[in-house]
Amino acid sequence: MSKKKNKKIKRNKTIPENESVLDNEGSTSTENNDSYIEMEKEKYAYVNKDIRKITLYVSLLIVLLVGFFFIGEKTALLNNFGDWVYKVLNITAV
Repeated sequence: MSKKKNKKIKRNKTIPENESVLDNEGSTSTENNDSYIEMEKEKYAYVNKDIRKITLYVSLLIVLLVGFFFIGEKTALLNNFGDWVYKVLNITAV
């Protein structure tokens, strides 16, 4: 048996947002708590960027679908395009 298996794993201690931390003099301080929150925000900054991208793509898709709906209602462009694709691809209905 190797001695590496017996070593304890060090874990990061987290501080909940609503609790204050005692500093060396024994007084309560929220600076450590605020720095912890800022550290967590920086740690997951990429998640915020991904959420922004997803909301942008979903909103763009909704705008396109609504636009296609109104174009299809007002004109025959989408019907003509569908007929053209049907002829070009030689789709046969069974």
